[in-house]
Amino acid sequence: MLVAGPWRYLVDYDEGVYFTSSALLAQGVWPWRDFAFVHPPGVLLALLPASGLTGALGTVTAFALARVLAATVGAITCLLLGQLLWKRLGPIAGLTAAVLYACYPEAITTERGPFIEPWLNLACLLAVTQLFARRYAIAGALFAAALATKGWGALWLPAAVLGWWLSPQARLAELGWALLGFTLAAAVLLGPFIAMAPEAFVHQVLAMQLGRPPDGTQGVWPRLGEMFNARHLGPSLLALAALAGWRWWRLETAVWLTPFVLTVVAFCVTPTYWSQYNGHLALAHCALAGLGAAALARWRPQWRRAALVLVPLAALPAVRNVIKFQPAPTDELVTLRTALADLPGCRFAFEPTWLLTAGQLPTRQGLEPLVVDSYGAMLSAALPGRYVDTASAMQSPLAQQLIRSAMGACPVAILGWRGHWQLDDEWLRLNYQPRATSAPDVWVKP
Repeated sequence: MLVAGPWRYLVDYDEGVYFTSSALLAQGVWPWRDFAFVHPPGVLLALLPASGLTGALGTVTAFALARVLAATVGAITCLLLGQLLWKRLGPIAGLTAAVLYACYPEAITTERGPFIEPWLNLACLLAVTQLFARRYAIAGALFAAALATKGWGALWLPAAVLGWWLSPQARLAELGWALLGFTLAAAVLLGPFIAMAPEAFVHQVLAMQLGRPPDGTQGVWPRLGEMFNARHLGPSLLALAALAGWRWWRLETAVWLTPFVLTVVAFCVTPTYWSQYNGHLALAHCALAGLGAAALARWRPQWRRAALVLVPLAALPAVRNVIKFQPAPTDELVTLRTALADLPGCRFAFEPTWLLTAGQLPTRQGLEPLVVDSYGAMLSAALPGRYVDTASAMQSPLAQQLIRSAMGACPVAILGWRGHWQLDDEWLRLNYQPRATSAPDVWVKP
């Protein structure tokens, strides 16, 4: 039976990919060498406390634990952010940042499960904390951990350099310690994976991400609309006030403003953007909002009492959005689990979550490729070809060859909308037939 709380809501595709990949790593199945993975390995390592228990607890319970772990990491980040700003800028800044982060819709969404953003945010926040404390070697190691979690971590490196430059009596030796910490941590976190499969690592983590076709929300203005719409009105207005804090807190303003601006620019120019990316933007956005609230209070001391009203008002649009779009519980995954119990043999799923519900992880069938992330694997196979969009890349001969080879080795396939989008429909109907079941789109070989 599925664990009641964490499994009551549908699982996002990315959650299934990251947890499944981490669980396979715990069993000695390495990303890049044994299956495609298009992000750095940080999230896989971070999830090991939960995914490593799949053997003892089963995949269903271990995944539920991973969702609880992600929510715990989000709560810790919220508390540490408030504590840091309270310590450096005062209670108004700390309370504002913590409250707004706790209500940030995309942060709530990504901290509900094993996404990348909870771990990325925590790594960046801890790195900034150590930077302010002038523990440069530790800060460098934590910035490396952020970069080893997702490429967006690189956008915090200029902030680290500015933080060192603006620190009182900055010394070149301190920068050297930061570089040493960064290098050692990067070697430990990335080195074993790169050594295991250097060409695949470079192709999937770097070349694929840089050369991938467009997907998600397209256009600068629609993307800016996602980043600065009504649900983010409070943090955005207060973040503007943070510019006034430059006259009092140059170090803090530079450290938070730099990654915020760079992240916004990166989100506008990258080929792919989904609104859940804003879960990472939340960290610098809310920190700037706290800085802005502190700047207003310092500019007009009589406004300090007004902060008791200002902070809840700033959070109101986000709270309204979270309540309005709260996902409804569903029995869909329970139904799928029941249907798969009657089907013996290998099952291929276009979303790894569907195998998790059945208590399984993907397995290699003979010499056929092991596919965990069907989306990322097909895009990686399609490159270096150039495509106008992701759909055309999915239909390329190399991508179709990869997915047909992996899927064709299994008598049972679970497609869903993703499978019909990625797979050539004519080949599907020649080799599989739909099974009469209430579960979502199960196909079997005749």
